Amino acid sequence: MGNEVSTAKGPMYNRLSAAIPPVKQLGHDDKWNYVDLGPKLFATEPDREQFLFALLTILTQNGSQNLTDHDFKLLFSRREAPASWIPPQVPAPPTPKSSFARFGKRSESQDGSEQVVDDGSRVVPTLVAISPSGVITAKIEEGEGRDIPEALRAFRRGVEVRLTDVLGRVGEVGGAKAKERAVSGTGNGMAEARGQGITRVPVKRAVDEPPAYADVKRGWDKAYTRELSNHATAPDDEGTIWFDESNAEDAVCQLLDRLEEEGHFDRTTARVLDLGTGNGHMLFTLREEEWEGELVGVDYSATSVELARRIGEARELEEGQEVTFEEWDMLNQPPGDWFGEGFEVVLDKGTFDAISLMPREDGEAPVSDVYRRTAEGLAKTNGLFVVTSCNWTKEELCRWLAPIEGGLEFLQEAKYPSFKFGGSTGQSVVTVAFQKKAEA
Repeated sequence: MGNEVSTAKGPMYNRLSAAIPPVKQLGHDDKWNYVDLGPKLFATEPDREQFLFALLTILTQNGSQNLTDHDFKLLFSRREAPASWIPPQVPAPPTPKSSFARFGKRSESQDGSEQVVDDGSRVVPTLVAISPSGVITAKIEEGEGRDIPEALRAFRRGVEVRLTDVLGRVGEVGGAKAKERAVSGTGNGMAEARGQGITRVPVKRAVDEPPAYADVKRGWDKAYTRELSNHATAPDDEGTIWFDESNAEDAVCQLLDRLEEEGHFDRTTARVLDLGTGNGHMLFTLREEEWEGELVGVDYSATSVELARRIGEARELEEGQEVTFEEWDMLNQPPGDWFGEGFEVVLDKGTFDAISLMPREDGEAPVSDVYRRTAEGLAKTNGLFVVTSCNWTKEELCRWLAPIEGGLEFLQEAKYPSFKFGGSTGQSVVTVAFQKKAEA
């Protein structure tokens, strides 16, 4: 686990880091006041960093669950011995009185140490993600041990196995079965890392059953209503920045810089459309990057649009530099007057991820086809369509959005740090730029 890993760290990484033991021998840290009972949990800081990224990958189910505003706690519980447990013939070795790590019946010996008799109980570590409202929304429970250090080492081994399973799905989700699952709404491909040790709670429906379209929309409305309230109280609070942990906005901006240098557009005049704009942060970032053309953000959540407009007002942009936000359901409505003659650049940061998992009624066109045809119509001839996804690989996005018979073709891919873990290589986010064909 000592391979190089992405150093893109953010608040979520830092909060998780605070919950995990440091790179020190157990027992040599004030917070983790354990006794030395074996090898260190981490050999080096890069070793620990890689483990933290593994935990984030599993907890967020490879980015499909947003835990940006969550806190993390590592909890320990005691599991009693099963009825079939047989006591060992050799007692456990003595441990200093200062140890609170080992479970079992204790008796003090003459030299001042505690003799611990193994009673079959075990320490079970559980890492939980806690929402601002105090609800546990995700957890990892792996391994057990006679004491906390032993349990932590078992926890790490379990996480390694679990990550291998998660990354093993990266290359498999593009198959026919995965595509069928995604189109029909019975799975979420790359983010399908479920099973023993990973739990998303509360669960109101079968894990593989996608929520109804209206339920999803109500969920977003509720989330943005909360962010509207937060922004009204603290104008500097602009809400969640999607894929912030992966520095996706920076990667998208760098990709756009390269494409502009190659002559695909001019930022002083290019019209830009942001699909599923949320709080509009991507477009505000483009203004900061001196994009001077018309910027339009659309979202099917009315509260999202209201939030983005209020943030725009609070930013007090110069005249002519305002950003336009409109309510629009791209699956069920034609574009409004904001469409004009089309856009030189169309952006999507997570919207296709959500749409590709929505269920469709029998006889309806696959939702991915509806999305692709709509997106093709939004871009001008030779215009760009830039998609950021945490659910699908570059190859899968190309198969779905740029089929031979379609109107888009692959142009470039953004650069993200990759990491190696468990013998596999991967990255948590991918951004792909497509170009609209001249004949489309």
